[in-house]
Amino acid sequence: MIQAMVQILNLYETVIRANVDALRFRLIFDPTARDQYAPADDNAITITGNQDFANLITSPVLTNAFGELVGVSTQWIQMPVSSNLKHEFGHYLRIGLEGIVNDAAFLAIGPALFAHGISGDYLAHLADIWDDSEELTEIFSIAFVNGQLVYDRLNQSDFNMLGGVLCRYSHRNSAFPVVPYRLFDISFGGEEELCCLL
Repeated sequence: MIQAMVQILNLYETVIRANVDALRFRLIFDPTARDQYAPADDNAITITGNQDFANLITSPVLTNAFGELVGVSTQWIQMPVSSNLKHEFGHYLRIGLEGIVNDAAFLAIGPALFAHGISGDYLAHLADIWDDSEELTEIFSIAFVNGQLVYDRLNQSDFNMLGGVLCRYSHRNSAFPVVPYRLFDISFGGEEELCCLL
């Protein structure tokens, strides 16, 4: 009887240990590397400690000749190191812990964004702005899960705004001078939210 209980408890310990191991991550500080999350490398998060420049949403809100809101201006501004750490840790949360990212390509999310008013012309440029849909989620809150657009409020831009830093826009190291207003609207709630951010 006792031997059977010991075997059962050992089995539970093995299962629990495997689950705990799956939750672990390694945090690496390497100023010569690049900030990144590597799920295949024991969930390693590498941080350089270097500040990066990025497009941050500033102002003004731009309108067309009919007075319709069409965009929001950005500026190329240096972000704090803590924002980079949050960015990589966000990838770990969604990919490593939650396992909700199974296809990061834009092919799936494109039609959903189009249905929410994002133009086809703009969708064609998404790959130049974000490397994939996981970057869109981490930077700009929009996630595509089980065929639905959802919002992940544990994203880098919301983190920035909590710390008094402006909302980030784009993943590439390129300056994009305007955020399409409709994308901002479906991510952060429109002009009233924008007024609070700027």
